[in-house]
Amino acid sequence: MRKLIILTDESSAFLVSKADFRNFTSMDVLKISKWFRERDYNVRVCKFSELDLSVNYQDFYFLYQTSEAPGAFYKRYVEDLVYFLEKQGALVMPCHEYLKAHHNKVFMEFMRMRFGDDALKTIKSTCYGSWVDALTYNKGFPAVIKHASSSAGAGVYLAHNRKEYKKYIKKAGRTIIASGLRDLVITSFKNLVKKTIKFLYPSRKGYVQLDTSPVSSALVVQNFIPGLSGDYKVLYFGGKFYCMYRKNRRNDFRASGSGMFFQVPDNELEGVLDFAICVAPHHEKGSATTTDSPPGTFSTNKDRNKTGLDFRTGLQSTLNYQRYGLLAGFWIGHSNYYKSMLGADLEAYSKLIRLGITYRLNK
Repeated sequence: MRKLIILTDESSAFLVSKADFRNFTSMDVLKISKWFRERDYNVRVCKFSELDLSVNYQDFYFLYQTSEAPGAFYKRYVEDLVYFLEKQGALVMPCHEYLKAHHNKVFMEFMRMRFGDDALKTIKSTCYGSWVDALTYNKGFPAVIKHASSSAGAGVYLAHNRKEYKKYIKKAGRTIIASGLRDLVITSFKNLVKKTIKFLYPSRKGYVQLDTSPVSSALVVQNFIPGLSGDYKVLYFGGKFYCMYRKNRRNDFRASGSGMFFQVPDNELEGVLDFAICVAPHHEKGSATTTDSPPGTFSTNKDRNKTGLDFRTGLQSTLNYQRYGLLAGFWIGHSNYYKSMLGADLEAYSKLIRLGITYRLNK
């Protein structure tokens, strides 16, 4: 029997989103557990803190929640734990790479840079480790500045020129770390004294004990694309696409945090889906072992957008006049793109329309 562990927070909740701008929403852990048990899984639900890390979890399945708490301190713990489990041979959902991308715009951009299709790279992003590093930006304006882990539009600014840019990168990147008000005041006073010493004695600027480097989050700087009234969210799950349209805030260039969600307009849906298909993962790699006696192993390592040979049948007609001709044809493929996908009941066949003009060289 396959073993599944569902990891929850300290309140035994599996938080996924906000139902409104105040309350978090938890998935129904009991319903999830029941669904998996009915499919022959041995399910255990426990908190992150209750997981016994002295056990080898090879071949265990893990379903877990992550965190969007400010500072990403708890999320970093989850990342460390998931990486540890993955190295043991556990099957974590989602995998560590996708966990890294959650609530981390810098890593999202690193992943997007790996896309092979240039149509997915019309937004040019430059990532920086701090606002000090971001001062080297020289790719023109207007430019969009983003805090690496902000949400609901916070930490996102539009700079029209160099002066605004310097102002906004400091605003987006500057971070305050202190254990309390007293610590904040003392640290600020110490930095003021250090800066004064370095101003009076320039030769001491390189002293480690006089370091006053600002604390900053990582930043993403992108070219601004004008004329957009909103953006789209597309979820690819179980071979299907789920789409949503989100309008910009009123008198603002940001859609994030607007709360204005709509269905994608009919005249835009096909274009959104065409674009989403380019992003959807076509390459699959993995293996699974059954609990049969003797056990069987299934493995896969292939590109799903490559179907091999596809035999097609169709009709084509041609209309000729002297040396010129018009042709039209319709063809249907016989190869199912999903024929070797285990655990799926999906079909996808090619359909082609051929139109052309002919010209006869010889009489």
